[in-house]
Amino acid sequence: MITAKTIDFSRLAIGTAQFGFDYGVTNSQGQVSPSEIKQILSLAQSISLRTIDTARLYGSSEDALGQIPLSSFDIVTKFSLSTFPEAKDPIESSLNTSLQKLKVDQVYGLLAHSFDEFMANSDSILKSVEKLKEYKKIKKFGVSVYDPSQAEKILHLCTPDLIQIPMNIFDQRFLLSGMLSQLAQKKVEVHVRSAFLQGVLLQKTQDLHSFFDFCKDHYHSLDRFIEQNSMGRMQACLKFLLDLPEVAKIVVGVCSRQQLSEITDSLLSIRTKNEIDFSPYHFHDPRLINPLSWPMLKR
Repeated sequence: MITAKTIDFSRLAIGTAQFGFDYGVTNSQGQVSPSEIKQILSLAQSISLRTIDTARLYGSSEDALGQIPLSSFDIVTKFSLSTFPEAKDPIESSLNTSLQKLKVDQVYGLLAHSFDEFMANSDSILKSVEKLKEYKKIKKFGVSVYDPSQAEKILHLCTPDLIQIPMNIFDQRFLLSGMLSQLAQKKVEVHVRSAFLQGVLLQKTQDLHSFFDFCKDHYHSLDRFIEQNSMGRMQACLKFLLDLPEVAKIVVGVCSRQQLSEITDSLLSIRTKNEIDFSPYHFHDPRLINPLSWPMLKR
């Protein structure tokens, strides 16, 4: 359970896709400017929020972050073998490029961006990762996955240090399947993305794109529930994840210092101290929980 006195902002991580390009279906501000990035990270430092999540595939995100001193942050970045297909070791080449752009000597975490790519090349990837750990260029290795079945297949091959998964009030697949507990039992550090489902979970029901008409009744039901518990949508989304001890980090994408401030203020203003059962509000229709199925998604 969380209260205003026990909230640990270090469990949040800054998602940086918006730093590199115009990302997100509800993002009306476009790519974040360098000056705004500085403001965001300055606020993050002041509240002991220390983790930054980025990737080679996030446009100019790593370049933008490299313009700011990052020594006080733990950085998690991702690689794709296709970035350096001709390199002797494409993972090391990708990481070295990231380190150069970020202007750091080491990252906290290195994730395989593609589950399929990892599964097809697991032996060579794991060998390369062990070398990078020996060189002290990375502390932890992991994989970004999309569903519990992918996580299960990875666990049959190895026990990663770190795994990134999608989870939110609507998308509770990892929780309800027991995979979240299984990862915790194996001491895998879990980072959660899609806490707000690209902002769709935060939109007022009447403002939803017509594509989501099929689930508006579910939205109304959730609204009534969180109102009964004296919370807003953002508070509910964050409390759902923060009440799960298996979740180490919650990656939140922000486009401005104000947005990050709204997130921290929401945490501090949570009135209920009791744990809340959000399980009746899962909605695992892929049309809702998989942004790749959204026809209006900005690409």
